[in-house]
Amino acid sequence: MNNGMEEFASLFKDRENPDLPDWTTGKVVQTSPLKIRVNENILLEQRKLVIPERLNGSFVKGDMVVLFPSQDYKRVYVADKVVM
Repeated sequence: MNNGMEEFASLFKDRENPDLPDWTTGKVVQTSPLKIRVNENILLEQRKLVIPERLNGSFVKGDMVVLFPSQDYKRVYVADKVVM
């Protein structure tokens, strides 16, 4: 299986405008430990996620979230839950 973080990083690195802040959405597929699926190939694990204190522990399976990669693409910030 490919490294999910490497694939996630490549999604952003391959974009036309790398100077613009990039974001994506993901779906919570597991809550303990937290796992968020970006697409069929990318599954982000809790150890790579930066979660705001106000959201910590509030996720339920199926929640949609907004995600931002760190500048070095080693961590992913969970910005908020969204309704789609």
